[in-house]
Amino acid sequence: MTKHNSTSSASTDFAEERSHRDAEASNETGKATAQAAILINGGAATAVLAYLAKDGLAPIVMCVVPSCLACYGVGVVLGAFMLHFRMRALDEYSVRWARVAISDTTARIEDARANAFKYWKYSHLCFVASMLAFTIASFVLAGTLTSSKPS
Repeated sequence: MTKHNSTSSASTDFAEERSHRDAEASNETGKATAQAAILINGGAATAVLAYLAKDGLAPIVMCVVPSCLACYGVGVVLGAFMLHFRMRALDEYSVRWARVAISDTTARIEDARANAFKYWKYSHLCFVASMLAFTIASFVLAGTLTSSKPS
């Protein structure tokens, strides 16, 4: 019987350790993804601003650039919101596991899990919207630059 309990304990210890490592890796990956969204959009805006220093730009380019810069700015803000929502999700999951650890049997455990999942979904939506903002602004700008003639 002791052997079974020690095997069960070893399995539980391994599962706990694995869960902690997976959570840490997920958190780091999510943070890096949000930072990438911020850098991609911010870098694109910086490149456009540098391009504006060029002489002889077509007037249509000057009309389109503000909208593209606004899209890149929205992408940066959405990346920041992604970081915020990931932090909130992690906080809620921490609350849930703290309540599980103290054997809290109230509905608050399920509320914390539901809130964490909600914030996790929000963070994913922010990432997708940030990449859409980048893609739309880039295609609009590329199309405008391709079809314009320098003045």
